[in-house]
Amino acid sequence: EYIAACNALTELEQEMSASTHSSNDIKTIEQERDELVAAVQAVESASKNLKNLEKRLSELEREMKAMNGEIADAERQEMVLERFNRRGNELIEQSVNKLFSYASFRLFKPQVNGGVEDVCETLINGVPYQDANHAAQINAGIEICNVFAKRTGVSAPIWVDNAEAVNNLHNTNGQLIRLTVTKDNPMRIE
Repeated sequence: EYIAACNALTELEQEMSASTHSSNDIKTIEQERDELVAAVQAVESASKNLKNLEKRLSELEREMKAMNGEIADAERQEMVLERFNRRGNELIEQSVNKLFSYASFRLFKPQVNGGVEDVCETLINGVPYQDANHAAQINAGIEICNVFAKRTGVSAPIWVDNAEAVNNLHNTNGQLIRLTVTKDNPMRIE
């Protein structure tokens, strides 16, 4: 377009210099020439803008490549942190569960999206506390009290209600108060 406009402009200038047209013809030719000059200038401006846009596009592409590298590094670091956190959670859970022989605890629960939910679920031989039988719940409670007493150095009395439901209660170093159903009249304290 630029070359065609330049050629047309040259032709018009040659016609102007070679012809002896009337003033109306000259005005028309000059007007056409001015329009062609404006068109040439518009094309030159568009060409400069295009070059600037191409330069900016190449700069943005370089920046995008650099950012993609940074994103990949950040994702690698995130994966390392997730593995570190998972391993840390495992070690915490193991160290807590080493203190117990009958009960255990699930402190972290993996989620479907890959995250981890903080929980504190008591398990009795792998069965959730609320699903275990009454005797297992009582014995797990006694063991938990024993571990707390040992760790803190404070031994508090342990009250066991419905103790008749348990054949063998776990031993404890503290005072154990068993409440059982009896048909004895009057109430007996031993």
